[in-house]
Amino acid sequence: MEITLVIFKEDGQRREFMLHKRITTVGRGEDCDLQIPLPTVSRKHCLIEVQDNNPVVVDLESSNGTYCNNQRVTTAQPLLPGDLIRVGPVSFTVLIDGEPTQIKPVRTILGDQGVEPVSTSKPPVSDHQTVDVENEPAQNRPPPHPQPEEDDPIAALERLSREHDDP
Repeated sequence: MEITLVIFKEDGQRREFMLHKRITTVGRGEDCDLQIPLPTVSRKHCLIEVQDNNPVVVDLESSNGTYCNNQRVTTAQPLLPGDLIRVGPVSFTVLIDGEPTQIKPVRTILGDQGVEPVSTSKPPVSDHQTVDVENEPAQNRPPPHPQPEEDDPIAALERLSREHDDP
């Protein structure tokens, strides 16, 4: 079974993260398989596990919760192709064995900047361009929060992403 999490950046760029392990931890901590270095993400936020050839998402008692299809995850939640998982401000679309083949872009927004998680176990499978990106009205976006560069999670995320992508 091949499980891939897809994220759409603010500019519409699609990024895929293939999960290579039976249990994948997601969180802010450096020891997580998929690291999201943002203060609204717990150190160990959630995990995605394959149980009896069925993927599930489990919240690890995170402060802000894990959501699947806009419902807070309180027990092991079975995942289906096309499900949406939200961890803090980051939204992932779940692909299982390449399905669904077409997905509607769901952008992750933090202020006016997109957020991109960092896979610490393996590099992303591919980067794709998308054509059908919906423009979210500005009134639906949370107001931007200026932060000093050393405390800026976007800068940290971009720095980690560059370090991870460099050969």
